[in-house]
Amino acid sequence: MTALPFPDDIDWRSGPPLPAERPRTLAALLHTCHETHGNHIVLHDRGRDWSWSSLLNAAQSLADSWAPSIHPNDHVMIALPNSAAFCIAEFACWMCGAVSCPIPAQLSSAHIQVYQELLTPALYLSQEEEVLLPRPTTYHNTWTPQQTDAAALILCTSGSSGTPRAVQLSQDNICSQQAAFALLWPEVGPNDRLCSYLPWFHSFGSLAERLWALCRGASLFLIPEHGHNHQLFIATLKQQRPSVFMSVPKMHTLVCEHQAIQADHIRWVFTAGAALGQQEEHWYAQQNIPVYEGWGLTETSPSATITLKRTHNEVGQPIPGVSVGIHKENQHIFIYGPNVMLGYLHHKALPIHNNTYRYLDSGDLGHWSDGGLQLTGRADHMLKLANGEKVPAPAIESQLENNDNITHAILVVDHGLHVIIDSTATDAEIRSCIQSYNHQQQIPYHCITHIFRLPAPASIENGLLTPSHKIARTAVLKQCALGILHTIS
Repeated sequence: MTALPFPDDIDWRSGPPLPAERPRTLAALLHTCHETHGNHIVLHDRGRDWSWSSLLNAAQSLADSWAPSIHPNDHVMIALPNSAAFCIAEFACWMCGAVSCPIPAQLSSAHIQVYQELLTPALYLSQEEEVLLPRPTTYHNTWTPQQTDAAALILCTSGSSGTPRAVQLSQDNICSQQAAFALLWPEVGPNDRLCSYLPWFHSFGSLAERLWALCRGASLFLIPEHGHNHQLFIATLKQQRPSVFMSVPKMHTLVCEHQAIQADHIRWVFTAGAALGQQEEHWYAQQNIPVYEGWGLTETSPSATITLKRTHNEVGQPIPGVSVGIHKENQHIFIYGPNVMLGYLHHKALPIHNNTYRYLDSGDLGHWSDGGLQLTGRADHMLKLANGEKVPAPAIESQLENNDNITHAILVVDHGLHVIIDSTATDAEIRSCIQSYNHQQQIPYHCITHIFRLPAPASIENGLLTPSHKIARTAVLKQCALGILHTIS
């Protein structure tokens, strides 16, 4: 690996090297999967089984039907649910040298327009029938040549303002992660089973679970209704008995409550997006089920660290090929390696390039401990919900404080988005303010689920205001922990 940036200011740790000979383009990666697992069933979607051969045959047919209207670097916006059709459409994009741009299915027309203005797609796919029409063409490995640093995938994520930011991932961003995962879990292969509900328009579900499982030749079962129906979610896990389960803490809670997986069929479970609850930690430990955890960003394709020997609040060591560093003065976490994005679409500011790879400031804060990286917070005070979604606390708090009936607002996360209010208004007036705020939200997880208020207005005398008359956040959160706040709803 080349010399790392900022050697005097950042305390770097590096994962083991990636293989010198590995796929660096998606053409090479997926063609290798076809040669290795061609006739093996890797995807089960609503009663239909798909092998690598059948997926790539369908993708080749779709790509041929697009010619000559779709060109290299064109954006193809995919608004499909998790399905074989989604995979086929994305593989067809890559065969054409186009850029896959997945977005949530079934959006309102206003939201679709936002994505269309951001992504300016040459093609918009919103019906599975557009992808699954029978065509006679078979897979013949005629991919449009692409460079390793060419854009292949754009994933949209919310910034601190709540507006989408389009993360551009390259061919090698994606391929390097698959090479790293293969080194981390060489035991996972065609005899393994996964049950998938994580959305494929997010990096965790798309790259860390779906593409990895397919590349290993494992069998991926799609959970009906994408996990929204909890009864079906639990029933599918109990019926399919997965050997690997990847999830966010919210759904781990359901698994533990219903004992939906057992040690006799599971290798390990994986958690990401937020800290796993203590009850879930305890249940998995009682069942002797290993829990692995990962940390990273959409901007890092997505993984940067993995812990295979987990201790509380530690997210492990850098994955193969990746370096992670802590700034010695401000504790910002930096990431450097082949997994770092090309940049944001339409933004001139790019991650800094240092010889071979790019590096960026993650926006997270942390420090090194014996077990690896330990996270301590966000530099921009973003909060993470149990499902892994990020919530821009400062922006929401500022919006709430613009109301005359709210003096200060502090957001906290605890099985939902809670707010602590400092106010002289009545409970009814505060409740009305929050209801009005919730009614205006277009992003569901930005809505307030519980309201608390301070037992007395914040002041310098009671320690809840600083001498400069700012809310003393630590003191307020201490009152929250002690359970002495007044509950409004």
